[in-house]
Amino acid sequence: PNYKNVPAQANTIRDHAIELRGMLPDSAKGEREQFLTYASSLQAHAEDLASISKILMEHDKERAAGGKLATDHLREALAAHYGGMVTTCVACHNRYRPQVITP
Repeated sequence: PNYKNVPAQANTIRDHAIELRGMLPDSAKGEREQFLTYASSLQAHAEDLASISKILMEHDKERAAGGKLATDHLREALAAHYGGMVTTCVACHNRYRPQVITP
């Protein structure tokens, strides 16, 4: 697998989460804590996604050089954080951005 683009993409999502933590849309009035929970969760998932992908890139370099590292648990953790990030986005958009998005 190629993880080289993942840290930058995850950092973009992290930056969005940080931006969200500094705002409160009208649709979230009266639900500030829930909105901030989504933003904080998104930030944590994105940061973990970036960190794990960097570790996997290093492990893959070592594996290519003849090393054999058990990284299955890291790949599972990466997938879990990716899934958590997507689920958080969908949950927040469903709750606070209910308008239909058209192409």
